Amino acid sequence: MTIGMIGAGSVAMAFARYLLASGHEVELSNSRGPDTLARQLSELGSRARAVTAAEAASNNVVLLAVPWARIREALSGSSAMGQPHPD
Repeated sequence: MTIGMIGAGSVAMAFARYLLASGHEVELSNSRGPDTLARQLSELGSRARAVTAAEAASNNVVLLAVPWARIREALSGSSAMGQPHPD
């Protein structure tokens, strides 16, 4: 299963490590875009990939891991609310 993650800080990274060790794949996103997640991807390995927030939100399971004050921004409009994943 692929789990989308909106947020790529320490909480998201901890969950990502756990999920990857359990055999899942993860899609990480942040507010600055996929190109800014190279360091996180290098830590996580080949079953993790960087995507936009909308792509992460299109998965059947999504972890929202952003500071409380930024929840509205993280979920606003189409930036995070994509169409359901085709799986």
